Amino acid sequence: ILSQGCDELVASPAKLRGVLLMFGHRSLQDPTNFEILKKLLQLASRLHAVPSARDTLVRWYSIVPLEVLENHLVQANQLVTLSLIEAQFACECSNTTSVEVGMEIAKYENCAWHVRDALRFMDILFQANRQRQARNLDWRTIRKAQRLQRQGEKLEDESLKFLPFAQFHNDAIN
Repeated sequence: ILSQGCDELVASPAKLRGVLLMFGHRSLQDPTNFEILKKLLQLASRLHAVPSARDTLVRWYSIVPLEVLENHLVQANQLVTLSLIEAQFACECSNTTSVEVGMEIAKYENCAWHVRDALRFMDILFQANRQRQARNLDWRTIRKAQRLQRQGEKLEDESLKFLPFAQFHNDAIN
């Protein structure tokens, strides 16, 4: 897909939905091998550049179960953290400026590209989370919850749950 471009994915929502399925594959849960995840993040980064594809992914991620959104965020965060830590250890330079060390870290096994791709994917997840939060705080949702509460019921809509902002923070970047 990466070598042929993502035009076909962008043109077909059914094929674009496959991206969500790929990120949910169990083999991506293994933090010892990020090679497949790096390729998927590269694909997500390319899709992020196409507004229609990005908006579609944001819309879909805004309605998936919160656990799915959180798992995909954790995967991207792990890649960023471990890539930066690994690059820092590999590029220890004692007689250089912090800018030179930063440049060495960025060059280490294409770390800058992988981190950039992960951050673009995290932006998709962040925008989806913001949509979830907006739905939760919408006056219609609040009104519906109040009506149900008067009837002795509780509004249970998975798409109204959202992640706290702190989960999108990554200490390795600082």
